[in-house]
Amino acid sequence: MSLDDWVPRKPVICAQINIGRSEIEALGGVIHSPEAEDQKTEICILKLRSGLIVALVQVHGNSVPGYTLMSMVEQSARGVLGDFMNESGLDVKLITWIPEDS
Repeated sequence: MSLDDWVPRKPVICAQINIGRSEIEALGGVIHSPEAEDQKTEICILKLRSGLIVALVQVHGNSVPGYTLMSMVEQSARGVLGDFMNESGLDVKLITWIPEDS
């Protein structure tokens, strides 16, 4: 999917997942590096089987390793995370942070 598919009105931060480029590519994701004046960001847009569109985002220089899972619709962060983890087959031990209010 392209960056044009990611048009959140109010993105929901769902979790921090300690994965790298190779895991994202294994999921069929393509990492984009949009031009930004103030920071270098990598983003991968994925469409889950449910139709939900999510993004994996990494801001270079972030002290937390891995990528942040985000959704562009307002719904339960834990629900989005569960759908993503079930579909991806990733080990739940890779989840390093979940928002308290999810």
